[in-house]
Amino acid sequence: MIEGYKVASKRDFLAEEVGRLFFNFLGSFFKKKNLDFFEQIETMLFTGSNTLYVNFEDLIQFSDELADIIEEQFVRVDFFIRESISEFIKKNFYKTVYSQTSFNLKFSVGFFNFPNLRAIKSLGCPNIGKLMSISGIVSRVTEPQLELSIGTFECTNENCKFIFKKVDQKFLYSEPKFCPSCGNSNSWNLNLKKSNFTEIQKIRIQEIPEICQNKIIPQTLDVFVEEENIGRIKPGSKCIFTGLITVFPLEHFFFFVGK
Repeated sequence: MIEGYKVASKRDFLAEEVGRLFFNFLGSFFKKKNLDFFEQIETMLFTGSNTLYVNFEDLIQFSDELADIIEEQFVRVDFFIRESISEFIKKNFYKTVYSQTSFNLKFSVGFFNFPNLRAIKSLGCPNIGKLMSISGIVSRVTEPQLELSIGTFECTNENCKFIFKKVDQKFLYSEPKFCPSCGNSNSWNLNLKKSNFTEIQKIRIQEIPEICQNKIIPQTLDVFVEEENIGRIKPGSKCIFTGLITVFPLEHFFFFVGK
């Protein structure tokens, strides 16, 4: 059985560089001996949380160019930011990580103090794939559900059985385009045990009355939150979400993935 790691896809050097710089950004907190940063990671490892919260203003101070790229091309660099967080924690919190025998080293980033708060009515196609903050009132909350986030696939060719790892799903079930070992482009088997699943919850928000003005029907938007943010938001709450706006291929034209 042959195993592979993204061998059938081209390297994204810009995204890799963003991951490296974000790793250095996290390291800057070590140089400053930022106790709040240390305590947050220690708490994450102790409680099993997987979201590292970062003040976006700190990122701008570290490198406004890096902050701009993350804002404008978040859908492209998000995976590499997640990987850099995992590598940073494994390198600098080795003893704590490996004392948690059941801990899953898959992290995400949650930004706060993001500039330029947007209203729902201002969102459109030019915003797809970008990082942004929106405000709204929660009108409906659904039950949580599991979604495939990173897939591991096995070639169905009996003479091959190539293993293709870390296929990022981007909210749409995506198989490798072809097998780099035998050329199969027809079908793959998803390896459930070696794939990663994320618990998500859909929240519908609508425009704040002061923004909606004289409209009879306020505009709405579906927001998806993950992991420890599930169950924290109730209908009627006025919230600010920072995340990614993208296209949902099945039911809705737009939705927002936020923290």
